[in-house]
Amino acid sequence: MGAIMRQVTLLFALLLGLAGYAIECQAQSLRRAERALRSGELTEALSEANAVLADDSANYRVYDVLARIHQAMAVGTGPQEYVAHIREMKSAYDQVIALRPREEQKINVQMINLWVTEFNTGIGAFNSARASTEDDSTYWYYNMSAAHFQASSIAQPDSADSYVNWAYALLGGGEDVAAIEPLEKALEYGGPDVDTYSILARIFLTNERAADAVPLLERALFEDKIADTGLQDLLLNGYAQTGDTERALGTYEQAVVQDPDNKIYRYNYGSLLLQAEMYDAAIDQLEAAVDIDAGYVDALYNLGAAYINKANDVQKVINEKDDALRASRDTLDVDVVAEREAELEALIDQRVALYGESIGPLEQARAAAAEGDETETLQPICFALYQAYAQLNEMDKVEAVQACAGI
Repeated sequence: MGAIMRQVTLLFALLLGLAGYAIECQAQSLRRAERALRSGELTEALSEANAVLADDSANYRVYDVLARIHQAMAVGTGPQEYVAHIREMKSAYDQVIALRPREEQKINVQMINLWVTEFNTGIGAFNSARASTEDDSTYWYYNMSAAHFQASSIAQPDSADSYVNWAYALLGGGEDVAAIEPLEKALEYGGPDVDTYSILARIFLTNERAADAVPLLERALFEDKIADTGLQDLLLNGYAQTGDTERALGTYEQAVVQDPDNKIYRYNYGSLLLQAEMYDAAIDQLEAAVDIDAGYVDALYNLGAAYINKANDVQKVINEKDDALRASRDTLDVDVVAEREAELEALIDQRVALYGESIGPLEQARAAAAEGDETETLQPICFALYQAYAQLNEMDKVEAVQACAGI
């Protein structure tokens, strides 16, 4: 029995000795990593630290050393490598906090200081990009600026300013698609912003991602209640690209019900109905928009266009019925011929009346556009008036708008 106890005691002592030896080896490796880090031998420092980590993944000290190694290794690298090292640094510090919570306050202060440093460095690189006269240098500075702003977002993930500036740096370097991620983060952490919504939507629309632009813009306009005509135009563009007419009409129908005095909602709904060739419904909405704002040039123009388009559709019916009558006149009873001719006369009167209805809003649109110096919209308005006057055989008025219509 005594012999057995002596063997157990010896084995226990041996195990303690081995454990102590292992701990001492780890401590030596960690000291070597620290010395290599101080002397700038970063590859050796990383190797020594990883060796310790392989033996003891619960050693918070090695994570602290790893964090400082990666921060040092980031210096002088290119954009992608720089961000990768900063990300590794932050991950290592997170492990320190997880293993030793009392370090959290100190590390949080370090991250705030890092955010300030990275943000200011990003601004400096951005300004260098704008001042550069060489394309290669400009591109490099913009991308390094983006890397520093991204690094600042790693240090402080809830900083909307980091994401916004990261996106602008990428845009400066022509990296539109890459800017999507920080712009989305900017909206997440910074809240609704018309410029951020606009830039992000334009990137989607110019990169065949209208299906992403539409819900984004609907959120901006109808959930966040941002009153901006530019976003409204982008949403209509998005609907046009997706070809989702039903969604477009349903969205603006609901918007009009919820806010009937919103002239932009009325105008957009009416314009969508006009595109869908639902002329009577379009006229109702556009008239409502004009009732809210009598000088609303676009609504007045589209209202006139709705009457003209409806008149043109009536003309198509007239042509079809006239052709049918000509082809079968000799085989029809006199009374039937007279009935069909009367029907044609009624359609002609309807067409003329519709052209007449178009003139009022178009003349108002022309006057309002001239008063507001909206020269770009004058030509299409004048051309529409030219058509209406010609159909009504008012030749003196046709000549009066001919130059304005570009004819």
